[in-house]
Amino acid sequence: MNSFWKNEWEMFTKEVDSTLNYLMQPVKFSFKSEDNLMLKPSSAEIVEKCETTSFWRSEWNMFTKEVDSAVEYLMQPISFK
Repeated sequence: MNSFWKNEWEMFTKEVDSTLNYLMQPVKFSFKSEDNLMLKPSSAEIVEKCETTSFWRSEWNMFTKEVDSAVEYLMQPISFK
């Protein structure tokens, strides 16, 4: 039982160390467009992901249906009485 807790403590300390290493990474702020890293995928990457996986394909189809219904609602003619 003692070895179990020793192993658990070692795993915990490794996890804490890796988290601290991640959080203490240097951050570079650059305002040049070629130095900025994209945090969001490009539109081509989104389309490729949607075409290759069934989950994202269904999510994309639901999104486009919602956009279409919103456009239809907003483009309805208005009549004043």
